[in-house]
Amino acid sequence: MACLALSRKREAGIGEDRTGISRLSVTKGARLVSTGGLNRLRDEAGEFMCRIGAAEDTPLDMTRRELVTLSRSQDDAALFSHKMYDVLFLVMELAHISRVDLEAEWVEGRRRKKVKYGLGGPGEAPRPNR
Repeated sequence: MACLALSRKREAGIGEDRTGISRLSVTKGARLVSTGGLNRLRDEAGEFMCRIGAAEDTPLDMTRRELVTLSRSQDDAALFSHKMYDVLFLVMELAHISRVDLEAEWVEGRRRKKVKYGLGGPGEAPRPNR
């Protein structure tokens, strides 16, 4: 279903930039989610999945395997960097499949961290780690 929507938007020329990567939005309930920053990367990963015909049920298993490889590559900076990219791309694929609004999650997560660690304002002491 998601691939069909991507395909139709691409055919109509909606939201494509000069690289040919669509700047797509997904609908979350009745609200249109912006495609800036993190959401744009999420949509790029989703379009890539459609282009290669990837099954939408595999990224979580792939992420688990890549995390093991990432962990084992800490002594090789180039390999570690590449594996970090692989893991991030898979996380973006998972976000696409789940239709997660990464921008909203980032904003809310930042707010929760400020509250949790006492970083809400000037003069506030951080709360001790638990």
